[in-house]
Amino acid sequence: MKTISFIVLEDDPKFRNELITELNATEGCEVIGASDNVSEGYEQIIRLKPDALILDIELFGGTAFDLVRMMKTNGEDVPPIVIITANVVFEAASEALDVCGSSLVKLIGKPFWKNWEAEFPAIKAVILSRLQKGKVRMLMQDFP
Repeated sequence: MKTISFIVLEDDPKFRNELITELNATEGCEVIGASDNVSEGYEQIIRLKPDALILDIELFGGTAFDLVRMMKTNGEDVPPIVIITANVVFEAASEALDVCGSSLVKLIGKPFWKNWEAEFPAIKAVILSRLQKGKVRMLMQDFP
């Protein structure tokens, strides 16, 4: 099974470290970068090319939505995204869908540890499916 590489952007250091530990302990997952701010996160995403992102909405220097808009404006591919937030309200969900579009895999409210083991296999399956579809599209572009 393919290992999914993640970059985690979360402004709370304790929660970020817990999330990194949990992901690294999950079979088939590996955290390759982490940050608490938009600009450093953007640089890591461009440099490391993760398979997926886990983003808190509120970050230092902006929001997850600012980050995704920056990627789109600069013509960068936006990998599958899981958004985590303490503020799951209609407005946040609506903006997540508007900005992230088909890259959005799931919007999860904090704390989500109690449902992690039950929910994460489905999240992982969606990410793997989207990665596979992306590879097929890239191969098809090679043929006239």
